[in-house]
Amino acid sequence: MLDLNRTAETGNLAVSAADARPRATIGALLRGWWVTSRMEYLPDALVHVALPLLLVLRQQHWSAQLFKLSLVGLAVWLMGHWVGSSLNCLADYEVDRLDEGHKARLAAAIDRAGTRPILFVNVVEIAVATLASFWLAYHFGKPLLVFFWLAGLAVAYLYSFEPFRLKRRNFLNPLALALIVYATPLLFVYHLLSPAWNAYDVALLVVYCFQMVPMFLADELSDHDEDKAEGVNNPCVVYGRVNACRLAIAVYVLSCAASLLLFAAQPVTRNAAGIFFLILSVLIYLWVIREFVRLDRVSRAIEAANSSAAREVLTRELKTFSKTPAWLVATSVGVILLVASLVYLS
Repeated sequence: MLDLNRTAETGNLAVSAADARPRATIGALLRGWWVTSRMEYLPDALVHVALPLLLVLRQQHWSAQLFKLSLVGLAVWLMGHWVGSSLNCLADYEVDRLDEGHKARLAAAIDRAGTRPILFVNVVEIAVATLASFWLAYHFGKPLLVFFWLAGLAVAYLYSFEPFRLKRRNFLNPLALALIVYATPLLFVYHLLSPAWNAYDVALLVVYCFQMVPMFLADELSDHDEDKAEGVNNPCVVYGRVNACRLAIAVYVLSCAASLLLFAAQPVTRNAAGIFFLILSVLIYLWVIREFVRLDRVSRAIEAANSSAAREVLTRELKTFSKTPAWLVATSVGVILLVASLVYLS
């Protein structure tokens, strides 16, 4: 049972200091909703529809029905994105208050808006998306739509809140995030749009999910000190910044190679146009790898720092350099280029 009257603790839904103040204005609530919904990740969330739609277009022609279903799928998983991000911000309120970088604004937004109003908006979003999922499952005879939605919602809760709080359970952290943010929405939208499951399409979606796992590992590097102080035992805290960064590089290289091989395995890509799109995606992937290598260099410098002052300066540099939304979008663009070219060349 969630207790909204407890003192704020990490991993618990609790009343923040703002709830003891006068009621928040509509502007503060809208700002709090916007910030805690992590709108900076919104461009990447559009891939939840774009990628499944392109895969379906390999087998079907564009139609008004596909367009309408794409909009419905986008609406459901935008609410899913907003709910998951907001609940995680509420759960991480105490950790984010300690942050000296960009995450401090999340706690500040909650202070201004209050926990209860933001949570009320989350409940409304959950109710609307759940009803939409049940209606779609009934109307199209696809009960798996409900399963994908409820699975994503359940794992989002288990990820953020006690007593489970998968966020602090080592590799369950990035795996849960990949499931919440990518696997369930991608499979939901693909199932909604496609008349049947296609093994190649599913393989490409799974590989894409693995391409996102390194992003979650890299994103933890800048939050290492705060996470360690709060007992969030993710891979970065357990194995250190350098090891986590190198694992991210290894997984990224392997998953991107798998993505490129899946593309090259299609006969229609063995021409000048296919090679052009392949090279574009390779260049994008290489840029992200270069960014990860720079993260590794700063991480090694932090571990080798001889004084707390030097370590603090380097940590601030790491926080400034971390650009997870850009790396997510770049990788997604690389995958979209490959799949779009398959549609064009088919």
